[in-house]
Amino acid sequence: MVAQTNDVSSGFWNPAGLARMENYRQISLMHAEYFSGIANYDYLGFGFKVNEQSGASVNLIRLGIDNIPNTLALIEPSGNVNYNNITSFSATDFALLLGYGAKSYRGDWSFGGNAKIIRRRVGNFGGAWGFGADVGAQYQDKDGRKFGVSMKDVGSTVNFWRYKNQDSLAFIFTTTGNAIPKSSTEITLPRLIVGGGYRWEANDYLGVTGELDLVVTTDGKRNTLISGSRFGVDPMAGLEVDYQSTVFLRAGINQFQRNALLNVSALAPSTTFSPNIGVGIKTRIFQLDYALTNAGNQNSFFSHIISLSVGLDPE
Repeated sequence: MVAQTNDVSSGFWNPAGLARMENYRQISLMHAEYFSGIANYDYLGFGFKVNEQSGASVNLIRLGIDNIPNTLALIEPSGNVNYNNITSFSATDFALLLGYGAKSYRGDWSFGGNAKIIRRRVGNFGGAWGFGADVGAQYQDKDGRKFGVSMKDVGSTVNFWRYKNQDSLAFIFTTTGNAIPKSSTEITLPRLIVGGGYRWEANDYLGVTGELDLVVTTDGKRNTLISGSRFGVDPMAGLEVDYQSTVFLRAGINQFQRNALLNVSALAPSTTFSPNIGVGIKTRIFQLDYALTNAGNQNSFFSHIISLSVGLDPE
């Protein structure tokens, strides 16, 4: 997405794409159920053209796991087990992204950035406020070549955690061998995404668009395809076939990981990945998309992603 995004969701993928919005105003909604519904990811975005050379967006994201059983009071001081003491709580992350992008004088390059305000909560136990920013650039020419780069969490994103009700939980946490959480600062280091794509018009009806992205992480050794002591490189690829830019078929691949499989004699390394498929339909007013992730990976839960975008252009 980093090289070709050009709608309200560019405020998340690459803010430079806001300068290439097709609609004067656009509203977008997305709902995703991760790990077969264990976690819910929701998105709401509003974007608009500032003028013919620039655009802006407001994006709100919620990622949450709800109805988590709270069993801290399951065993009463007398030693009795009382299931009526079980309550539930949610662990949620909210992010507000304010984005802006503008084209260069010639229009082939565009540049953008966003400011992020983050709110994280874990029931009534604690929460955090965080602040960060992303920047990005895009190049697109008339021959269908596309290039994009986005730096996520440029300069690092900082979350300030604070906890409460610690005194009432100290006995339970100590008895069960758990550490009492302390107020702290969480730092998310920068992540660089570089991508290139190309659109090929097969004929008057069919178009094919492909993109290859490389995600470079800077927070130490990760289980990625290319892994170093301080950096990791994770490739992603996607392919889209469209009929008159109205009906879309999509496929992608990401999350390459090197795992150890237990054989009879020894541990044998193996590389796994996550394939994804999707479909979409687009009219002058709205666009509806569906994606299924982890498709064909028998060791993972399926995740469903549904999104709807509506263009609010003047007549």
